[in-house]
Amino acid sequence: MRKIRISIFALTAFTVLALAASSAQAGATCSASKPICTASFQPEPVLMSTWTFWGCWSQWPAGPCRDIFRDSSGAFWICANCGQTKNPGPGTCNQIGAQALDRGYWCS
Repeated sequence: MRKIRISIFALTAFTVLALAASSAQAGATCSASKPICTASFQPEPVLMSTWTFWGCWSQWPAGPCRDIFRDSSGAFWICANCGQTKNPGPGTCNQIGAQALDRGYWCS
């Protein structure tokens, strides 16, 4: 009975690892001649004039408040400290998910 449990556990672990590895490789290009894989995903350019300021947000109740913007595709971006973002864009801001924003605190 113990051998069966160990076999089932090993098979399950191997399946999970194989699925994780295949999904991680889905967006990458690899070959034997290139030891480094390159991602094939290229984000679409975002027009800065289409970004909308949503407010100031913090991950913690006493943390620094940061500017939150939303682009034309609906993605949220976290930028510099509140009121300090001069030109929001992919080079100066980082994407943040709506779920993360729901767990944080909106500043007044």
